Amino acid sequence: MDAEIVINLYLTAKKKEMDRMLWEEWCALQPYCNETFPQFKHKRENPTQEQVKQYNDSIEQTPKQKLTKEEVFARVAKIRGKAGE
Repeated sequence: MDAEIVINLYLTAKKKEMDRMLWEEWCALQPYCNETFPQFKHKRENPTQEQVKQYNDSIEQTPKQKLTKEEVFARVAKIRGKAGE
């Protein structure tokens, strides 16, 4: 009987600790959520894939140009050169 009480107290304490940690993380992420997903501000949950796609379609995307093989090798060589310094 005593072991059951101790286990229940432990589980309750762990749940409270997890809730507190999740709450702190949620609070810390709020400024980023409001900047990244302004139209989902009223929702306090992860956006669905459809909402993310809708958001990505709504913002202006700069077209990415494909690099040539030589440009890729030049960038890699530059990075490796910096790493070797």
